[in-house]
Amino acid sequence: MDNLDKSIEQRQQSNKDNGKVIDRLQTAIHAKKSEIKNYAKQLAKELISEELFLEMTKESSAELGKLERQLIEAKSVQEIRENEKEKVASAIEILKDIIYRKELTHADVITLIDKILISERKSEGLDIEVVWNTPFMVVSE
Repeated sequence: MDNLDKSIEQRQQSNKDNGKVIDRLQTAIHAKKSEIKNYAKQLAKELISEELFLEMTKESSAELGKLERQLIEAKSVQEIRENEKEKVASAIEILKDIIYRKELTHADVITLIDKILISERKSEGLDIEVVWNTPFMVVSE
């Protein structure tokens, strides 16, 4: 449980850092959109040529697209991490229930384990790897 608490704490800190990244990306996106609007204003006032306007907006639009993709990815990571906390809590409750019942049913095994990989070693014996279902992977770390 101590290791689990540390893991959850690290993930929460990581999510806070990710929140800062999201804030920076949102600020950068807003600035990039303002930059593109300023190019349009400069073109309207005939301070820059249409050719220069197109070149600058093309560059800025490409950068804006990159920033928006990064923002989507960062938000996705944050959402996964937030949901992960709930899944871990649910996984702990399932494990506590199994311990309380003092028996492991077939349904419990299906809930806990995604698959078991067995491979033969070159020398002798077998290697057995348990692949946990997602919330239980975090608990087992």
